[in-house]
Amino acid sequence: MSTSKVALAQLKSAVVGYTAIISAFLARMGSGQLSPENIQAQLDAATKDAIQQVMHNIEGFDIDQLTTRFNLQRKMVEIENAFDPQNKFAFELFAPLYTIADTLTITGAKTVAGDDSVDVSSTVGLKVAREYVVEGTGGGKQTVVVHSILSATRFKAQAVSTVTITGGTLRRTNWTIGSGDSATDGQVYYSVPLNLDATVVQDKAIVVRKSAATADPLLYFKDNYHPTWTEAKWEWKRTTKAGFEDIEFRVPARGQLELKLVAVGASIFEHLVAVSRDANLKGTHRVPDSPVNAFPLSNATDIGERPTLQILGYSHQAGTNQGGIQFQVSKNGSTWDGAMLAYDSGMLSASLGLAVPAGILQANLANYWFRARVSDIAGGVSEWSAATKFTTKASFESHAVTTPTNVTPANNATDLSPTPPLSCSHLRQRAERQRIPQRNGKWGLTLHSRPLFSTPARTPRTS
Repeated sequence: MSTSKVALAQLKSAVVGYTAIISAFLARMGSGQLSPENIQAQLDAATKDAIQQVMHNIEGFDIDQLTTRFNLQRKMVEIENAFDPQNKFAFELFAPLYTIADTLTITGAKTVAGDDSVDVSSTVGLKVAREYVVEGTGGGKQTVVVHSILSATRFKAQAVSTVTITGGTLRRTNWTIGSGDSATDGQVYYSVPLNLDATVVQDKAIVVRKSAATADPLLYFKDNYHPTWTEAKWEWKRTTKAGFEDIEFRVPARGQLELKLVAVGASIFEHLVAVSRDANLKGTHRVPDSPVNAFPLSNATDIGERPTLQILGYSHQAGTNQGGIQFQVSKNGSTWDGAMLAYDSGMLSASLGLAVPAGILQANLANYWFRARVSDIAGGVSEWSAATKFTTKASFESHAVTTPTNVTPANNATDLSPTPPLSCSHLRQRAERQRIPQRNGKWGLTLHSRPLFSTPARTPRTS
């Protein structure tokens, strides 16, 4: 048989087969059921049934699970691409298919106020030194830490219970992951142990997407260097889709770590993403803590013309380094501009103090107030410190008003004796001069009453 005859026979067979299928389909449809909409609906249902049967045979889950899994995987890819695919991630999408929550649940929990023993239906799965939440059906709640396992149904807590609970449930995470993303005030989320690449010696970033109108949650972590729960502070906030914001916490953990998230007020959480290093998505940066004035002391008196204004120190909840400092001096403590602003340093480089330049403060028991604020290296600026009042002296000491010039030895002079005379031009203020012993091959003068110094002349070393 020629090739063309074979192809014709195959086509005829296919037409016969399709005719039989269409005839059976039309018979099932019946009269009046041939609208395009009805036919499409039947085809869609048949396709879904077929895919569902295949997936059931292959993996044991239905088409709805497949759709959910696909959507969650797509969401994770989008998050990875938004951050940096080179990072290592752990995802909490608050869905059963993708969760890093520790969801251990044990029924039959009983506590007695004033007693450190806790009864449960089984102690299997409990770990010593791990924290759990016991909730009663009547609303009582108790956080317990396992001290030791006493029996198959009893353990000893590290502290006595504060409430009596019967018929309760002991949980690790006490908001329901399977139901989605909502949590009420005080509910606690615990992660399983995570390892975000122990070779990366950098702080981790934990990004929580939550409803923007609700209070910020509290985030804690534990690792080998922080054996007890340590609070992490948020560093960045970013507006995302309508009604939601991302809060990025800096977590100084190394190696394996665990997370604890506590809801403050009723909140909606869409996801939590743990990243091996700074997410670098920026946004609104947390500002440094407002500084505290240290000197002059409050209501200090007899302050000279050039006091050093100082703050106690620099503090930033997220650990961001200091970038700068700014001081202002006011004449009345309430107005910080115009004629009442005696001095404004502007934002200077990082330090904790500043000497007020000469000619700013007036003597004769004048009152002044000073305040300070600090910036971080990310550009965040703190609130001003509380203003501190001080009072100047009745009169200031007289200072040199001209800058002297070096006379001997001359600049670049050579062939000098081991003890050359050092002299300068006339000073308007009389100063006592005293030759001091030679130190490390250098000579100097002690000038009393704090005169101004000239630019030093360069003296070559003698042989």
